Amino acid sequence: MRNIISLTLVFSLLVAALQAAIDPSTQQSRKWTAVTGQTMEGKLVNLQDDTVHLILDGEKTAKIKFGQLSADDQRYVKAAATGQNLEQLADGNKVVAVKHNAAGNYTLFVKKDGTLWGMGRNRNGVLGIPENRQEKILIPRLITTNVDKDKFNSGFVRHDITFFKRDNSYWKLGAPPEKIADNVRAAGDGWTLTMNGELWHERSGKNELYARNLIDYVGRWHWGITNDGILVFKSDWKGDWNEWHNIKGSTGAAKILTVKSYSNNCIFLKQDRSLWAAPTSYKNPALPIAQDVASVWSITDRIYYLTNGGMLSYYNDDEYEAFEKGKVKNIHLANNVISCSISGDDDIFFITNDGTLWGMGRNNCGELGKLNKDDDKSRNINSPIRLASDVASVAGFDRSVFFIKRNGTLWAMGDLESVIGQKDADAPVQIATDAALIGRQSFLSVYTLHFIKKDGTLWGVGYNSGGKIGDGTTIHRKEPVQVKVPETPLSVLQTDTAGAGY
Repeated sequence: MRNIISLTLVFSLLVAALQAAIDPSTQQSRKWTAVTGQTMEGKLVNLQDDTVHLILDGEKTAKIKFGQLSADDQRYVKAAATGQNLEQLADGNKVVAVKHNAAGNYTLFVKKDGTLWGMGRNRNGVLGIPENRQEKILIPRLITTNVDKDKFNSGFVRHDITFFKRDNSYWKLGAPPEKIADNVRAAGDGWTLTMNGELWHERSGKNELYARNLIDYVGRWHWGITNDGILVFKSDWKGDWNEWHNIKGSTGAAKILTVKSYSNNCIFLKQDRSLWAAPTSYKNPALPIAQDVASVWSITDRIYYLTNGGMLSYYNDDEYEAFEKGKVKNIHLANNVISCSISGDDDIFFITNDGTLWGMGRNNCGELGKLNKDDDKSRNINSPIRLASDVASVAGFDRSVFFIKRNGTLWAMGDLESVIGQKDADAPVQIATDAALIGRQSFLSVYTLHFIKKDGTLWGVGYNSGGKIGDGTTIHRKEPVQVKVPETPLSVLQTDTAGAGY
């Protein structure tokens, strides 16, 4: 057999020094095809130094570079080298989470095998390459491995991208990715809370120990929960920066849900799933809001909560007198609610168990239905209205809403000019079929939308500045196109090295 041409430099960097102990007795003779079109019949016996060794008819042998095999043959070798079957390999290659950064013009996604990929502008080296603001990554690039897909949505703030790995280590993207700390329970805004309860604060490039014996913390507003379940607050504006204050009535605190930037009040859950609010005036006790709470969302001065029984309600967080009187006023919205989403434009969307999608809010661009900009009633909807039926999931954004129906069709309403070229769509517009998951956004307005289909493929539509859609171009797309997601290299599947940057 004549020599096969050598690999390109980039591919060599990705799969250099591949080797695997393969048991020939487990292999069957099969047809092999090279990218040049040449074919041969033989059995796989070894993979060493990026070279696949075959036994042909009789005792003849052949060697071929891994990168010069057809895609199907590469998958076969990957399966043999990793002990997986072809179905497992295909499953690991599916995309399970995606989010888009409009300010930085780049997109990140995670595969089921834990690899993190990115495309678009390499702002601040976020895609793992030494910074070049003019550089455009048009095809997704492997950044790192072992990423925790369930925590992937944390820390997504403009250009400062942080993420967790499966071993609970906390990282910041860069060239290469940088580990911030090990054994991290929670993190954000320069604060890191470890599994053993130590709270660290990054200041002037140095980490300083700030507190001990905490199980939860929200850094920017200085609220925490101690090991014995007491909510505490640390105030700097009153000149007592070094003093923690216990909040009366907070015994049994388990999780801080949100801190309202409008009032700085802390909303937290107790171990019995009761919902409470604590004021920054720590001399007043925490107030009970509701029992048996499953989920909480916040908009400006409102706190929406959903009970395990499906009751959706809210209370106004700006009612400061409530803390003096010891009672808040809850307003009931709906029953039989199974999911909810809020937008940055004070809209709320929710789905009831019969698949009906409901919404209420400002309706600035028709995201809540029929819009007449000269009629204030059509722009301020104060009670839930029906928007669609047979809905499975919903994602609300600034002046728009996207939802997936039970049959997998993806629909949208509102300001869709940047996405599909339609402005003020006050009736549902279908965008795609077979959709399973809508991607997250760093900004509330949607300029580029990514979504995952049921087969695990990634798709994008809208603005494509810097190549952030990932289709190999910078062409703005008014119809969805499939992202060109490369297969995970064999070297990564073999080593799966935590912290590897490529």
